Amino acid sequence: MIIEINLFTGAILFLPFLIYLILKRNKMTTRERIIKTIFFAYILLLLKYAIFPIYLKTDIADTMRSELTLKEIISTNVNLLPFFSGFNLRDFVLNIIMTLPFGFLMGVLK
Repeated sequence: MIIEINLFTGAILFLPFLIYLILKRNKMTTRERIIKTIFFAYILLLLKYAIFPIYLKTDIADTMRSELTLKEIISTNVNLLPFFSGFNLRDFVLNIIMTLPFGFLMGVLK
């Protein structure tokens, strides 16, 4: 099973933000609207490429139905040990680059 963000999901997530922009249109300048729109689009794209798609094992439902403890279920499906498989410099640098726009845009927002 794959959980991902597609165009339809993105539109549904964008709808509350669009309503917010319409309700606040008299109180915000054009510059603020543009910056907030860029920030929201960045957050959506960050979710799409950094978190999704989520691949679920087909037997996860069977695992949850079995009489395993919560610790056993989590340990088989989630990696809670950072750098367990080694340190990858490329991933480290790409994660920093990926979060740079967040820092710049947060500084511009009021």
